[in-house]
Amino acid sequence: MRNSLLLGSGRFVANANTSGCRCRPGRSHNLLSLHQKRCVAKSVLSASNVPTHLDKERREQSQSLERIIDGLEVDSIAALAFHDPDDIRGLVATEPVRSAALITVPISSTVAVAVDDSGHLTVVAPPDIPPNVKKAIEAVAVLVRDSPDPQLLILAVLLLWARKYGNAAWQEYCAVLLPAPRELSCLLNYTPGELSTLQLPHLRDEASRQHDWCRWAHTMWLCSTNGALRRLGLANDPWDTAWALAAVRSRAVEFPLGLGRAGGGSGGGGSTAMYGNRGGAGGSGSTTTTRGPFMSVLAPVVDLANHSSDPNCVVQLTTDRSRVVLLPRRAIKAGEPLTVDYGFARSSLELMADYGFVTTGNPHDGEIPLPGFEKLPPLDPNRLERAATAVQKRWRGLGLVADPRQRRQLLSAVMAGEDWT
Repeated sequence: MRNSLLLGSGRFVANANTSGCRCRPGRSHNLLSLHQKRCVAKSVLSASNVPTHLDKERREQSQSLERIIDGLEVDSIAALAFHDPDDIRGLVATEPVRSAALITVPISSTVAVAVDDSGHLTVVAPPDIPPNVKKAIEAVAVLVRDSPDPQLLILAVLLLWARKYGNAAWQEYCAVLLPAPRELSCLLNYTPGELSTLQLPHLRDEASRQHDWCRWAHTMWLCSTNGALRRLGLANDPWDTAWALAAVRSRAVEFPLGLGRAGGGSGGGGSTAMYGNRGGAGGSGSTTTTRGPFMSVLAPVVDLANHSSDPNCVVQLTTDRSRVVLLPRRAIKAGEPLTVDYGFARSSLELMADYGFVTTGNPHDGEIPLPGFEKLPPLDPNRLERAATAVQKRWRGLGLVADPRQRRQLLSAVMAGEDWT
């Protein structure tokens, strides 16, 4: 299910219960986003059986996924699907599964870095990166180690390298399955002129911090004209840098490598989490820059699993650190969507700041800090229970067509502490 959150001038910014697709309308009348194309095609051809551009696009993406799985030597019993009623792209199981891995991605088919206890970063994958390029990237990692989340910057460099110099499977993955720069709805991809469409000051401030981080990363390191890595020709304009940073920020997974934790789980069920705004403009980490050892990985195919606060899958790193696997949390039926948790106890505000979507019925919403709460008198659970029972009885007596004013008066009376017994 998709839910639209309208901020300011009515811009679509939120996909409820999804993250595999993070699209929003284009920035000009001549540019339609993926979501708009789908909606237009669906409405125009709802009464027709003629193959549509949307049908062709879906078929091409499914075929691309098959080629990418073969090219990256991924083992998979999952397929690409578009879930009704809102055509949300994601993964589904192709057969019933109880405990077997749904997807297995060799580390050699990912972009990955490892950070030790001292904060020293090593490029783990892709393995076919030339030694001199690997040395240059690791030298940059030393220079940025005191910045927020330097591993995200290095992952972005590696993703851009794979997009330009990687094998055919990597290039197809970047071109077809990753959202285009102007289709990403992450705050990082809002232009400065679009920040006013965000109603919450918290989100505007967060977007500004992310913009500053992106400008610094592009100007100092990634820019093909004057960045430190300019000879690689990775980012011709800031949109290239923003695309790579947004991709790794929203899709990479962090696996702690401490004693007894090498096989940690993803999201809400284990020691591993998708990246998000947990302390810095880069978005992934705590307020301290050294928290290793850990491995940060962007694993193609696995990253297509959508978000759920009640996921049926978990992402894990094998104990020998050679593979990333998507495992079922429970028995999964054939055709069932595969979901993971993008971070433990994430509120909708955090999801919006990190991924550009919110979810309906988020169990982690609704908890608001109350300044001075310690000065309030203690609550009497028995009194609250009696009041709740009385409210239920009175509510039933009012009926479904009761005057809303009566409902408000009833609730106000309970909030004021009136005894209804």
